[in-house]
Amino acid sequence: MREYWKYLPLGEICDFISGFTPSKQELNEKAGIPYFKVSDMNRDTNSVYMIETELFVVHPRKTIPANSIIFPKNGGAIFTGKKRILKYDSIIDLNTEALNIKDKNVNLQFLYKFLLGVDFGQFDNGGGLPSINIKKMKDFIVPVPPLTEQERIVALLDDQFAKIDALKANADQQLKSAKDLFQSALKEYLTPKDGWEMKSLEELATDMYRGSGITREQIRENGISCVRYGEIYTTYNYWFDKCASHTDESLIKSPKFFEHGDILFTITGESVEDIAKSVAYLGDEKCLAGGDIVVMKHKQNAKYLSYALSTPDAIRQKGLGKTKLKVVHSNVPSIKAIVVPIPDLEIQQQIADILDTLSDKVARLQANYDQTITLCNDLKQSLLKSIFA
Repeated sequence: MREYWKYLPLGEICDFISGFTPSKQELNEKAGIPYFKVSDMNRDTNSVYMIETELFVVHPRKTIPANSIIFPKNGGAIFTGKKRILKYDSIIDLNTEALNIKDKNVNLQFLYKFLLGVDFGQFDNGGGLPSINIKKMKDFIVPVPPLTEQERIVALLDDQFAKIDALKANADQQLKSAKDLFQSALKEYLTPKDGWEMKSLEELATDMYRGSGITREQIRENGISCVRYGEIYTTYNYWFDKCASHTDESLIKSPKFFEHGDILFTITGESVEDIAKSVAYLGDEKCLAGGDIVVMKHKQNAKYLSYALSTPDAIRQKGLGKTKLKVVHSNVPSIKAIVVPIPDLEIQQQIADILDTLSDKVARLQANYDQTITLCNDLKQSLLKSIFA
């Protein structure tokens, strides 16, 4: 402990304010008080201050004051380390908690930067569903130096963070350029040409059916390979040949399988843009499809179909009629209605090979980017520990 520094419980420094779920009648997509969900913390524009949202609340029951620090309080997101600051008076969802400073001797940026170095996972209740134990968090001790010292620390960290963020920005620009190039190629090679046909997935499918639920608790280190719908968002890209998860087949009621060449779609997601994301399976094993997955069997080139289903036009079709409120859902009839350009199989293979090459380059840049981000985050954590330890 340092001389002249105070050490106070977080509950004495801040008021804790819980979020809530507005009714559909209160929600608006154009005007009102900004409404932020935990997922909005992932937006690039919301990296420190919460600024951008697609939802607003009209005549809310309560608002969270501007300059409050918010963080996820339920679900796996509590382990991500996300903390943000509200730019305006706002509404936050039920899975989010806010800290509003009530001690005038505590600088907002000082507390925010201190909390960036705190692992909120230590406040987990320890039950089945991860959740923050607010009482435990209120008792957490925070170092509080004199205000002039807080301001000096903030200035020092701002200077060092700016240099680290410049490294991030450079890596981000390289990755963005590669992704833009890939999207241009996707559009160029998948724009319909003479002799191509436009066909719906209903015409192309030889069979289409839903998977059967596989819970997190049913995942095993060994057993039959399986895919849960969330992994299509987080683990797989355009195609894969090995499953990341396994389960005991005897635990699954009415098991549904997929095999080489099948296309998997998600029918539950957090955004209209991501709904019905699809991926091709090119492995040799027969695997289990989890709930909220639709399996499509067909006689086309699987890689080609996966790329064709990732174009802006296909994504637009997947989102038709979907709502932005809360969780977004799709279904088998909606997926069957998607129309894609179909050349002959030889051309499908040629296009898939070209896009594979470009996709591999993006994947390598993504790996370099991920390493850079990890390094930059580690540097920030080292700085924070050196100052607050």
